Amino acid sequence: MRGIRKLFVVAILSSLAGCAPAITSEQAGLEVRVQDHEEAIDQFQSTEVTISGLEVHTAIPDQEAGWIDLPLEQITLDLTQYVGGPYAVIFGGEALQGSYDGVRITVSEASGVLKDGTEVELELPEFSSLPIGFIVQPDQETILLLDLVVVTLEDHLEGGYGLLLSSATLVWE
Repeated sequence: MRGIRKLFVVAILSSLAGCAPAITSEQAGLEVRVQDHEEAIDQFQSTEVTISGLEVHTAIPDQEAGWIDLPLEQITLDLTQYVGGPYAVIFGGEALQGSYDGVRITVSEASGVLKDGTEVELELPEFSSLPIGFIVQPDQETILLLDLVVVTLEDHLEGGYGLLLSSATLVWE
């Protein structure tokens, strides 16, 4: 009986996955925004975060394949300007219509100046992708908000600060 239930659940999940619109050759609007969640950012007078890549993942089971590069000019942001509300648009353009299940951002450099004037490098994670289900569809711009967070690493042996991609959210306007 347990095997039948498991098979039934797998069949339902497989059929639901088949309901998601496949990626098409048609394009529609996608905007990706970045802001900083208040954590350790209040210890900084400025930060310089260089974003050099942005990808979205098509809704397919293979997490290694299916990543689509979004054309992005390298951009450097001062995250202290985008805390708790204001945001920076890092991508605004067209993307292939269909279902997606993840976003990945590449930060090539990150540093800052503390309020006491000390310059610090922000430790970067090796893996900066998050799962988020969304659909890019015609006649409606899809908006994603990525939350980059400057964190303190006081509890680590070397201390210092790091930068994390903490959340990805759909925005409805």
